[in-house]
Amino acid sequence: MTALPSPRRPASGFTLIELLVVIAIIAVLIALLLPAVQSAREAARRAQCTNNLKQLALGAVNYESANGCYPFDGQRATMTPEEVNGIGQMSMFVRLLPFVEQSALYNAFNQNLYATHPSNITLAGVAVATLFCPSDAPAQDSLDLGGPDPLGFSPSLGAGWGYVLPPGSWRQTGRSYAGSGGPFGFLGIQGMFNPLRKLVSVAMVTDGTSNTMMYSEITSGSWIDASAGEFFAPNSALILSYRPFWNVINQGDNFVTLYPPNPWRYLSRRANNSAFFLAQIASSFHPGGFNAAFADGSVRFLKETINSWTLPVQPDPTFGQSASADPSWYTETYTSGLIYDAYTPVAKPGVWQAISTINTGEVVSADQY
Repeated sequence: MTALPSPRRPASGFTLIELLVVIAIIAVLIALLLPAVQSAREAARRAQCTNNLKQLALGAVNYESANGCYPFDGQRATMTPEEVNGIGQMSMFVRLLPFVEQSALYNAFNQNLYATHPSNITLAGVAVATLFCPSDAPAQDSLDLGGPDPLGFSPSLGAGWGYVLPPGSWRQTGRSYAGSGGPFGFLGIQGMFNPLRKLVSVAMVTDGTSNTMMYSEITSGSWIDASAGEFFAPNSALILSYRPFWNVINQGDNFVTLYPPNPWRYLSRRANNSAFFLAQIASSFHPGGFNAAFADGSVRFLKETINSWTLPVQPDPTFGQSASADPSWYTETYTSGLIYDAYTPVAKPGVWQAISTINTGEVVSADQY
């Protein structure tokens, strides 16, 4: 008897339509998942930044308790006119080292010599993790001190900042934080820190330590547009030269609250002189705002839209430019600190200015920032 042929089984596998549907579903899942992963990573980076500022604030509080004043820039409190410039002087962050668990690094620093002396140059390349915001990745890259001066005024980058470079390769690391210099820095109303090295004690903070800002983020060294080679317009060289160094005094030591925070909201990175101002403005890469430490040791996340005063448009004396030269970066809330050296009727202090002063008596509630 002849056996009947077995029935043919259909070929296994996906049809083209089924495969496309599966790929589309996977793509949708990835599109939904990636923002959540990125948001979680940024939340972790912001938490680490908050912890860093907490350590700096508590370190400054403990420094004041031990020394009777908050840490200050420079080798000594009383400076000669030549030394006020700050070239070669050590920054306040060197003084803070023993109070942020960096005693060994502090003991390696010879305070009888300038920070730029060959005996201290090894410390310039040390990366202090407490001084870096994880969201400010470029600040963690070290610079070659023997490399060319971005401005072209000195034989090398290090020479431009007063370094005496011994033979060899030497690096310089930066930081992501700066002290509050008040609305005008060394002009007018005083903040917690200022270029004149005035000593500030807790008794002088009559506005209240919980309402007085001490440190904030500043990312001037990371805001570089290298797409063009022009000297001033792209600001690449200027911003790089103003990058805050952790151990030496330079432009980014203190920020001023004359300008609203996060300048990329209103300042063109290709505008004339933007680098000069950028080095003095509080800023961060956190979405919507930035972290700030207060004199009581607390850290708060401040919105970039925090209330700030409105100043009338004035000519900008720096480099002979004027407001009309590039109106894209010059607004009614942005003008040069060289014009206003005191509170005036036309410049009513905003919340941003009020929390940066130590003894001017403004009444500010916590829900305003």
